[in-house]
Amino acid sequence: MKLFFKNSLLTFNHIKSLKPVPLTSKNFNLISCFHSINKFDNNANLISNSIPNYNFHFIRNKNNSRSIFSINKVNFSEKKEERENFDDDKQFEEELDNNSRKTIFIYSFAAIVVALAYYSINSIVSEKNKQVQVRRSGKVTYVGKANIGGHWQLINTEGEEFGSSQLRGKYYLIYFGFTRCPDVCPMSMTKIAKTLKNLRENSQSKYYDIEAIFVSCDPDRDTLEKIKQYCGLFSKDIIGVTGKSNEDENLKKMLKDFKIHASKIYLSKEDEEREKELLERNVGLENSKLLLPSKPEESNYSVDHTIVSYLIGQNNQFLSFLSSNLNVQEMTNICLESIMDDISKNLNS
Repeated sequence: MKLFFKNSLLTFNHIKSLKPVPLTSKNFNLISCFHSINKFDNNANLISNSIPNYNFHFIRNKNNSRSIFSINKVNFSEKKEERENFDDDKQFEEELDNNSRKTIFIYSFAAIVVALAYYSINSIVSEKNKQVQVRRSGKVTYVGKANIGGHWQLINTEGEEFGSSQLRGKYYLIYFGFTRCPDVCPMSMTKIAKTLKNLRENSQSKYYDIEAIFVSCDPDRDTLEKIKQYCGLFSKDIIGVTGKSNEDENLKKMLKDFKIHASKIYLSKEDEEREKELLERNVGLENSKLLLPSKPEESNYSVDHTIVSYLIGQNNQFLSFLSSNLNVQEMTNICLESIMDDISKNLNS
């Protein structure tokens, strides 16, 4: 290959790479990497063949529509000449090799993929942890207004009508069960009594009034006296209410409005004895005698019912659901947070 450069002729025996690249600055002058090229005869033939491999670059003016050429590792048939330094006043942008560009692209793409994968996995794990915490705390986020509760009217242990009208302006915990319940009800009532105590003794209690209501789903066996004695086992402040019978329309409507299932389950003799033993263990022998049915025929069934407590607001609206797996402190925290949020909303409305 022959190349005319500054009125001199260069002859290359071997070129390993020759690549045109676009100009990246506005104007460039013709620049040589070599101080001089000489030792040509009159026929433009090289005199000597002793020049080793060099990198050779030259740049032509952009206005002449020329390109930058980069020739790496060129074997010249000329003796070695010293390269002159580039002009310090000229600023040149370095050319990136195609392989370098590809390598940068591949590593960049891989880094993005790894980062996205990491954040996706981290988000999934965090969300699962949050769900576990929410399930454990019993805190539930509701969309819209929960269709739970409403106006209700039953009778209290004094035989007087008592219902949501008497609780207006107050917050209240409410639980549904029956006095003969051998295990679940005693545990739930114990937690409700302690939660009520905590809420009344809390420093924020000056902003609210709080009550606790026990609703018997089995008035056929739970007399008003038994309900009063039963509530007193856990707290003198728990208000007991019920209907006139298991078929009382007011009671049935209330159970429906609060999404409570309650139905009789008839027991075998073995099951009756087992429930009696559990009741004695959970409320004590003497107390269990007071709660046992007075008539033999009333002992042959239990009541299957929904095990849940609710927190109701001062306008008789549903505020929070309290699952049976919560402990006293968790119930207290949920109730307190719900009450203070409700007070804040009422003040801002």
